[in-house]
Amino acid sequence: MAVSIQLANCTPYTAKVYLNQSSAPLTLKPCAATFGYLPFFANRNRTPKDPPAPGDWGNLNAIYVQLMNGATALTTQVYGSVAEPTWAETLKDLCLWILWNELVLSQDGICHGSAILPSPLAST
Repeated sequence: MAVSIQLANCTPYTAKVYLNQSSAPLTLKPCAATFGYLPFFANRNRTPKDPPAPGDWGNLNAIYVQLMNGATALTTQVYGSVAEPTWAETLKDLCLWILWNELVLSQDGICHGSAILPSPLAST
């Protein structure tokens, strides 16, 4: 059974997400009033017990997030060494919520653990 990780952009800016050194970003539309403030999602493969392929989620992950206002990058955050959560069930999808200055993981609508903060000295 294939499982995935859903990336959700909860910011009012376009999010460009590079997952595990992918060459092309996932581009997520902003969360805006015209869309009822609902976040936009993108799905990627999840192989929680294996090293990740570029663009997929694996047992240890590097995430690079750029929040864009048009063509201008407002912030760039690097999240290095984000491990597959120990609480996560391997046969269920995960959700990665993208916020302004942090990431949050959830499964089955429940947020476990604390927020994932950017790697120090690697973000702007």
